[in-house]
Amino acid sequence: MLAYRDDDDKDMMRMMMMRMMMMRMAICDNWNALFHWFIFIFRTGSDYARGWRYAMEQVKAGRVVMSVDCTDLLNRRHIDLEKKDNGLICHYPEDDWLPFSSVIVRDPSGKRIASSDVPPGSLAVVTYGTGVVEALQLGGDVDGEPFYVVETPLLSDVPQELEMLMPNLKAVLFADICKDGGHPYATTVTRLKAKKLLPDRWECVAATPTYNPLGTTLTFTEASDIQRGLQTLNQ
Repeated sequence: MLAYRDDDDKDMMRMMMMRMMMMRMAICDNWNALFHWFIFIFRTGSDYARGWRYAMEQVKAGRVVMSVDCTDLLNRRHIDLEKKDNGLICHYPEDDWLPFSSVIVRDPSGKRIASSDVPPGSLAVVTYGTGVVEALQLGGDVDGEPFYVVETPLLSDVPQELEMLMPNLKAVLFADICKDGGHPYATTVTRLKAKKLLPDRWECVAATPTYNPLGTTLTFTEASDIQRGLQTLNQ
């Protein structure tokens, strides 16, 4: 509580409080400019190591970086459990980096390719974390329509490579593994729309907005959700 002696003190305190409020608003409005904060998530240990090296360089430059782990991925070795394909086992990268502006693209056969190699008129699933594994389980084809899987490790902004890739897509499904109503791709879609980069055909699926029983994946975004989303796009 503030105590005032006279009207002059009141005016002075009001002025001080107003200046403090303006400073606070300026800091909030320029948060990104001041701190350049990033949130990222990686699907494989190899990409995690490469991305972490880049993240540490950003921290040294004064930026704020947060890494999010998908604990379900820690228990997985395979993309296809029946085939025991060791699809999530990878080599440790010795000296490579993975900038936050990057996306990781796989063609319908599951082969990793450059984003610039995606041909015009393609269908793609944009996802991250466990969503990448679920999308790859569909084998790159739904009802005879091949699709590319585009992984976006950066969650706090739209990766530059994704913006560059969007004009080549005739349709895109955003498969978010976070709960509907609080999913990062809601912001991604909004920003892409504002830049007129969304194709006419697009959909977004997300996890069930409810509590997930401990030790289960009951409410996770699954391959079946992605399949239904692609089928909706193809109608």
